[in-house]
Amino acid sequence: MTKYFNLAIERAKEFAKYGNMRQRKVSFHTFKSEVLHSDNFSPVFFLSTGRCGTKFFNELFADNGGVHAVHSSKSDLIEQGKICYEALKQNDFNDNRGKELINRLSGQILLTAREHVFYESFLHDKRYIETNNRITFFAYAMHALMPGARFVHLVRHPGDFIRSGIRRGWYKGSSPHDHGRLVPAKGTDASDKWDSWDDIQKIAWLWNETNQFIEEFKEVAPDQAYFFFNFDELNGSKVESMLEFMGLPYKSGDIESRLSKPLNVQKEGSYPNYQDWQEEDKSKVREICGELSSKYGYEL
Repeated sequence: MTKYFNLAIERAKEFAKYGNMRQRKVSFHTFKSEVLHSDNFSPVFFLSTGRCGTKFFNELFADNGGVHAVHSSKSDLIEQGKICYEALKQNDFNDNRGKELINRLSGQILLTAREHVFYESFLHDKRYIETNNRITFFAYAMHALMPGARFVHLVRHPGDFIRSGIRRGWYKGSSPHDHGRLVPAKGTDASDKWDSWDDIQKIAWLWNETNQFIEEFKEVAPDQAYFFFNFDELNGSKVESMLEFMGLPYKSGDIESRLSKPLNVQKEGSYPNYQDWQEEDKSKVREICGELSSKYGYEL
């Protein structure tokens, strides 16, 4: 009796989480050995620096009954993502075997934290979407592990991102998240300058390095596997194009209703808007972020 009681409790929790009973009968073994690696499983992952509208999109997707959207998790993979970045960026590979091994190991780290929610989402016939920026550096591993996965590259003006990071005290060592924040690899030009850089330069480097990592990933991913979204150009038409890329049904009225609501406004700290910065500080951003900013259409 205890076994069936526990199973009933588990199913009740799933119903509360997904809003329906299981729609498919597939064993966990079959899911991992067959479904996960097929086009029948097509989760969507947002790749970004964070602080660029991820919570807005998570709330937008939550309105869609065919989606299981995740913005944050108990296993946010903050430090693990940093390790993935370091393993890929700070090693010289003479062939692809080293990278393949790192991606296999990274994929297993990801599955340890996510395989059951992937499985449950599939059983409940829900499209899994994760807007959590901490999974960005698992991009190569996710693509290798789940060929059907889709990616959205989400960007925001570097000045706004830097301002947000300064207001939150990034790189001050006061937040446990700083353990998972990128720092330049030893021997690089940025590493040599790091101790002399101020907050603007450090966070500008973070914006540039993260987006450059995503750009390099996009060079090896199929064109149909990713979608670029500039959050500074947020409007109904752009959102509709993204939803079409993801294969999600939508109603224009629902999108406009969501756009009319206040966005996730940061309350911590105070710091002037980018347009009010001194020219000296803007020049620091241009020096570090200039090339990618130009590519994305940002004026610095």
